[in-house]
Amino acid sequence: RCSGSLGYYGRTAILRRWRTKTQAGGAMSSSSRISTLCVWRCPSLGGRCAPQMMRIGRITPQGLVTEFPNGITPFKSAPSGITAGPDGAMWFTELGNSAIGRVTMDGTVTEFTKGITQGSGPFDIASGPNGTLWFTGAWNGEKDVPGNGIGRSTTLGAITEFQQGMPAASKPAGIALGPDRAMWFTMNSADAIGRITPAGKVTVYRKGITKGSKPGLIALGYDGNMWFTETDGNRIGRITPKGVVTEFSKGITKGAGPIGIAAGPDGNMWFTEMGGNRIGRIVTGARPPQHR
Repeated sequence: RCSGSLGYYGRTAILRRWRTKTQAGGAMSSSSRISTLCVWRCPSLGGRCAPQMMRIGRITPQGLVTEFPNGITPFKSAPSGITAGPDGAMWFTELGNSAIGRVTMDGTVTEFTKGITQGSGPFDIASGPNGTLWFTGAWNGEKDVPGNGIGRSTTLGAITEFQQGMPAASKPAGIALGPDRAMWFTMNSADAIGRITPAGKVTVYRKGITKGSKPGLIALGYDGNMWFTETDGNRIGRITPKGVVTEFSKGITKGAGPIGIAAGPDGNMWFTEMGGNRIGRIVTGARPPQHR
């Protein structure tokens, strides 16, 4: 549905992969120049997304767009997060379909539902260690309550879910590979950051995060720390591999609603402002990748 539990449905996620030096921990992959666009826009159709909108899009550096609707469940799939997989394909979540999907460069789509709890609401996805994909279960649409799990998939679609050690109704949202080869994720309803090892052991970090801040998405910075947005808190957060959190609000306009975040080519973190209609940059002090 267009009005969503996470408060940022209908986002357009753009992932660029450049031929570049691999960052420690494998967070930056090396591949040919590919720009991939995961499109999901909900028009006002009684609160329901039009079936023709359920697509994955690809855009070249020259701006040529191709859309791939075939193989994606109509009406309810709602593609959300997208990432480059270790197999050369793109992997995406289906928020409304309790599924993750794989799309090859020629647009062949495969959906995987086995092993995913019905109604769990897969939201964000990222490549992890040892050729795996990790995703968050943000919202249980069947029960209309926050989700509470992290999923892991092989490139063959064998899925394992992890809930042990997760706070109740934590609503995991963003997820990214950390410098320690663990996956780090935000917990939107718990006002916390989580860390999960390849074996599924979860550690929760709450100290230093303002109550009610609603952490959104998360990314690894070139300074070796994880950076995350606080959508309701109107701040950017930084958490070290040891779990020390620092929040930054200076320079962010009231009501900006930071949501997406990524490491930029200048070594700093760049973020989107859902409510401010702007792009922001926060200086990290890290050297740009080309200077490493």
